[in-house]
Amino acid sequence: MKHKYRMNMISGAVLFAFGLVYFVLSWKISAFQQLGAPPIDAKFAPRMWGSILMLLSLLVFLRGIREYHKLKKAGRLQKKVFHIPAAILDHREIILTFLLLFIYILLLQKIGFIIMSALYVFAEAMVLSPKGSRRPVLAALIAVAAAVIVDYAFVNLLHVLLPAGILGW
Repeated sequence: MKHKYRMNMISGAVLFAFGLVYFVLSWKISAFQQLGAPPIDAKFAPRMWGSILMLLSLLVFLRGIREYHKLKKAGRLQKKVFHIPAAILDHREIILTFLLLFIYILLLQKIGFIIMSALYVFAEAMVLSPKGSRRPVLAALIAVAAAVIVDYAFVNLLHVLLPAGILGW
């Protein structure tokens, strides 16, 4: 029987760390001060999302601890031998997702938002889809459409500049 208490504890701790870094970095956002200091500024949403991420990840971590204690009390804990290749294969999607996200962030400024977003969404669809049901043409169409729609919404409707990259627009 495979228990998920370890995954809950590990993922809860990692997500808490990400939420904490996100929250701390939100303090570096400069507020627009031209019309006075509004109660809700550019720092509000990142702080809120960082706080929510930390809270929810803490709940996941505590759920893992609770399950661990319940299994320990019932005497059903299994000693698991850690084997690196097996651990990588068991968590292939997670590792590839972080790798793709790192590549996305690394190349976003140089390549541009539309191209990198389309490539990222396509790659994620391929990674997260089961091998037998992958549909690359459909994933490519959805990825390109999503990237163009999000770019249009941010640039033309919200007037937020996104990295143009090699396209220049």
